[in-house]
Amino acid sequence: MTTLNKPEVLESIPGTWVCQFYDDFKDPTTLSNNYFHPFGDSHWRENPANKWKWDAYSGKEIHWDFTCSSIINDEEGSRLRTCVYSDWFHRIDRLATKQRFGFGYYEAKVRFKGAEGMHAAFWILPDSIDDSKVYPPGTIPGGIEIDVVEHRLMDGSRKRIDHIGNTATHWSGYGKNHQSAAYKEINIPNGGDHWCTYGVLHDASGIKWYWDGRLVNQTIVNSSTPAHIYFSTEVNESGGWAGMDMSSYGTRAHPAGYVECCRVGFWTLSQVTAESGTNHLLQKPEDALGKEAN
Repeated sequence: MTTLNKPEVLESIPGTWVCQFYDDFKDPTTLSNNYFHPFGDSHWRENPANKWKWDAYSGKEIHWDFTCSSIINDEEGSRLRTCVYSDWFHRIDRLATKQRFGFGYYEAKVRFKGAEGMHAAFWILPDSIDDSKVYPPGTIPGGIEIDVVEHRLMDGSRKRIDHIGNTATHWSGYGKNHQSAAYKEINIPNGGDHWCTYGVLHDASGIKWYWDGRLVNQTIVNSSTPAHIYFSTEVNESGGWAGMDMSSYGTRAHPAGYVECCRVGFWTLSQVTAESGTNHLLQKPEDALGKEAN
């Protein structure tokens, strides 16, 4: 499997960057070896709890379903596809790396196919986020969500915005203490349905977003809590920020919407000491280099 030693974004940052994780989806076993489904690996028939909610507008239940994620291998090459599709239910998925990562540089080459009522994303999330108190912007001890890119075909007013993506970070949970920063809508180079390289540089000073090598956003919010890399699709309940839900999102073989990724990686900054000649990773906590999810 090919690895990228140093993404273009890192060329201007002094130091030695070491690739800790890389996937180009050419190995057909990568989904079972390197990823898991946080909402369950069982189909709804075996696990009815995978039901998420019911959509009154389309008249369909929405289910988390592992069959939405697959490896596509055709004349365009190998790539991951996480889609939304419908039969008698709407089916969506969250796919995450088994490994967790901390400070470093995250990057994926991604494209989207949008459909009204759904959104897709490439993002980063720990196993849990501390929601016990409101933490001010800065270093967050309880973990954060980083949205590298979220994509919608339409907004809540049903305006077509498939040429736009958004960034954001969230912390202090998703309830009464919820906090967020760095929400920004940004034009995607060549549009959402074309390949674009999305990355975030995350360290103790904050987060910087790079799209096709261009710095597009930044914040002082940061957290050393190790997190998984996610690819996901979701459907709104009775309409919302992505427009109204459709009656059908196509079939699994021909889905109406998806996020596709042809490569994803994570790099950490190392410092080579002249005395020992060994690398010391500037990454904390210690298990951030690859502890797997339960």
